[in-house]
Amino acid sequence: MPTIDPRDIELGLAPGSAIASIARDLVRRSRAPDAGHAVLQFDSDGSGAIAAFRVLDATSGRAEWEEVAAQIAAEARTRPPLHVARGARGLSITIDVTSEMRTASGARTDLGTLDKIAGAINDPIGTATRTPPQRVVVARLVDATYF
Repeated sequence: MPTIDPRDIELGLAPGSAIASIARDLVRRSRAPDAGHAVLQFDSDGSGAIAAFRVLDATSGRAEWEEVAAQIAAEARTRPPLHVARGARGLSITIDVTSEMRTASGARTDLGTLDKIAGAINDPIGTATRTPPQRVVVARLVDATYF
């Protein structure tokens, strides 16, 4: 059975890396928690089309993460199929997704009172800005395995 080099996964060069980009875009517009984390798994069939998905872990809002995973799978099916190596029956990929609210200066909005005070002392201009916090989503491929 062919294997995927862990370094290729780390660099985003492994088959399925495009799914992380789809996840990042869809989570930004989703009902998933603004501040949350999930681990999503997608399995392709032998032709590289996404055949199944599941939420492996979610810090909160599991139903919303399930909804997002379904949207990611549907969007992935409209794109070119994943590359499945000869001799493999499919590809399983795991995506790690984190969503946070951040201020214009990049500070997290879920900080405690003391952390907010320290932030105001260290960055008084950043806390005075009227720009509302924005949702920042990071999605990365953490595993890709042929089966």
